[in-house]
Parts: sequence; structure tokens; C-alpha cells
Amino acid sequence: MAAQAADLATREAALAQRQGEVDAAVAAVAQREAALAAAEAAAASRPPVSSGAATGGAPGGVTSAFRNCDAARAAGAAPVRRGEPGYGPHLDRDDDGVGCE
Repeated sequence: MAAQAADLATREAALAQRQGEVDAAVAAVAQREAALAAAEAAAASRPPVSSGAATGGAPGGVTSAFRNCDAARAAGAAPVRRGEPGYGPHLDRDDDGVGCE
């Protein structure tokens, strides 16, 4: 009986230690999630960064295509694919949907 009591006490101590580890991990995850939510909120409140794309004549300064591949590369956007902001057919010499390749 004494051996069983000692074994039980050992197991309870191990369980308490593991519960502490789990609680610490849960707290760390909650802290990371809060930091992520704060970073996302801060990013959402910032104005969009200019991509270096040329603006078209559309009202409100809607961006269209990069003037040339040098501008796309300078903005870190090359290669630019059809459907992406900054793409223009004049950037896609072989008409494969990828400009400034």
C-alpha cells in the first residue's frame, strides 16, 4: 500500500508539472495571438504603400501598369503576372501572361 501511495504521489507531481507546462504554452499562444491581432490592426490602419506603378487617367488615381520592366523590378514586383496589380500587356513580350520575366 505504501508503494502504491508513493507511486500515486510521483504521478501526481508529474501531472502537476505537465499541467504547468501546458498552462505556460497556452499563455504563450494567447500572447502571440494578441500580438498578431495588434499587428494586423496596425497594418490595416496604415495607408497602402505605393507600388511605383504608373497611374492611369482613371479618377482617384487608380494604379494601372508599370511603365516598364525597370520600374517593376525597382518595386520588387517582377515578374508580374496577368491579373496582378501593375501588369500590362506591354510588359509581356511573348504574351504568356507573365511580364518582365
